[in-house]
Order: sequence, then structure tokens, then C-alpha cells
Amino acid sequence: MAATDTATPARRRNSPSRRRLLGALGLGGLGGLLGGGPAWAQAPAGGPASLLYGFPNGGPISPVLDALVAGLAGRYQPELKGPVRYLPGNAGRVAIDALRRGPADGSQMILLPSSLLTLLPQLGGSKGEGVLRELAPVASVAAITFCVAVGPRVPASVRSMADYLAWMQANPDQATVGVPGLNTGAHVLASAIGRRAGATFNFVTFQGTGPLVADLLSGAIASALVIVGAAPEAFASGRLRGLAVTSEARWPSVPDWPTLAELGLFEVPVVETLGLFMHGDTAPGQLEALAAAVRALQTEGRLRELLQRIGMRQPASGGTPEGYRQALLAEAQAWAAVLVAGKLKAGPTGTAVGAAPGGQRV
Repeated sequence: MAATDTATPARRRNSPSRRRLLGALGLGGLGGLLGGGPAWAQAPAGGPASLLYGFPNGGPISPVLDALVAGLAGRYQPELKGPVRYLPGNAGRVAIDALRRGPADGSQMILLPSSLLTLLPQLGGSKGEGVLRELAPVASVAAITFCVAVGPRVPASVRSMADYLAWMQANPDQATVGVPGLNTGAHVLASAIGRRAGATFNFVTFQGTGPLVADLLSGAIASALVIVGAAPEAFASGRLRGLAVTSEARWPSVPDWPTLAELGLFEVPVVETLGLFMHGDTAPGQLEALAAAVRALQTEGRLRELLQRIGMRQPASGGTPEGYRQALLAEAQAWAAVLVAGKLKAGPTGTAVGAAPGGQRV
């Protein structure tokens, strides 16, 4: 939204673009929840801002968070002060709830994997309401994609997706696939790929990427579906092997890895974003002020180089609040296509069903 947009909170929360987003996510009935409420406040003249993140420190996203804290210094008011507030728990909802309970004055922001808004609402309406209520998109910071990765438990002779699927079929007792959380984008996507390939995957869900990568490296699990940036050093050294990516084209940091589409295994590309969001009642001008600061940061080479180094890339769109809102709409449609292509459907408790049942949860 432009900085000159002075729409009242009730009008803004029920704008056509917001209704389209909720409709695309199957949450059109949220109008009552999104209407009314307290008026937004202007940003304070003093006092620091804080950046929230709903997953543990030390994962592949931590360098991006640190770069935001450093890069927004002097570009955004109120001044963003570190350290990042890590509030892990309940698939990011602990941090989301902290943002929702906080002030709508521009002094709090949250970095979220976009699938929390574009996928989870399609798996369970009640959970989707909790995620979407009073969140305002600001800007996309980074684009991420997933890859099929194997570790030392899988023989070195397995060098392709065809080899991998054949080995998993021949060794069903070892056919473990780690995913960084129940009903995350990785879990749903792996379920859809498995069904399309006719493979039986025994899922092991973890509380985040860090413990997943540790078990993959140790051989405790055979394979995983993770973001490309989950373990760049392990991939570079060959300790982990990436077999395919889920993006529409080959990923810049790993150009030798084919896409699932070019292998004929899964035609729906999936690229999600790390995006900044604020309280839904934040003034439109304040949203644009943060988006402008992010755009300024993205023009520098340092952020682009960081993203390339850790297996991410700068997003193609989503540099304004309205642009990011539209990008979320498109991503929601992509996830809907994944659910259809994988013959998955939402379960009664917000789970994706139709694939092989998940294994243990650690």
C-alpha cells in the first residue's frame, strides 16, 4: 500500500485484496473476525523495534535475521534493535501470538515462512484463522525452495531420483524421510511427491531443521525434504547429496540439481518466501516505510551474496505490501495445486491425509 493510504482499519481489513486473499485460502468466513477492533496507532517517536521469529535460533534462517537487524539500521524508524527475539513453538504460532498481542505501532515485526499463511489455512480452517487474524504483509525478503536430500545411510551409488526411488522401494525398512515439522510445506510436498511416484515413505517429523540435518548426517534417517539452504556446507562437501529441487527452474546456488518437473516426477513448482509481517492494525504508511527499507537493503550486494551463499535468492516480486499480498495469493494457488496433484486433502484436525502415515515425532 502507498504511504498516502489513509484508509481506516475497518476499511483496510475488509479491502477487496484482503477478501481475495482470504477467499483463495478458503477463509472467506473470516470477515467478522477481521472487522472492527482497535484503531491503529502512529509509530512512536522513540523506543526500539523488535524482530520476532517463531523457530529456534541456529537454523538456516538465522543469518537472514541477523542481516535484517544490521541492514535496517538507519533505514527504518523506530530503530530495529537486536538481538532477534526467538520464540519457538507450535509451528511459529507462539511468535505470531506475541505479535498479535503487541502494539500496532510499527515497533514489532515478524519474519515468517510464507507457507504458514498460504498452506496451513488450506489444511485446517480453525488453525488458518489463528494464523491470518491481524497479520499485515509488508515485504518478501528471500525466496526459498525445497530439495530431496540423502545422507550416508543411502549408498553412494544412489546419485539420482530414479536411483533413490528404486533404493527406497527395495529397502522399505530404511525408507525414512525426515521433514522439519508436521504439516510444514516440506511434509505436505514430500507426501504429494511420494504419492505421485508410487513410493511408500516413512516420515519422521522433527522440531525444526537443525535436529533433522543432524540425524540425516549421522545416518539415523535416510533422506529428507528440506530447503536448499538447510546445510550448504554439507552439500558442498558431499556429506549430503541433493537429488532434485522443487522450483520451476534450476536453483541458482545448485545449478547441477534437476527440478522434479524436468524429471517428470512432479509438475507443480514450489518456491516459498520468507516475508516480513506486522500487526494487522499497523498504519499503511508504517507498512510502506518498512517495505521501503527492505527494498533499499535489497539493492545492496551484501544481502544478495548472503542469500546465494546459504542457498536462497532474492524474491522476484513482493517488494511492497500490496505486491507481497498478491504474491501470497499466487503461492496459495500453487499449494492448492500441490494438494490436488498429490491427491491430498485436509484432515479433520488440520492435517494433510492421503499419503503414507507419518513415522515417529522427535
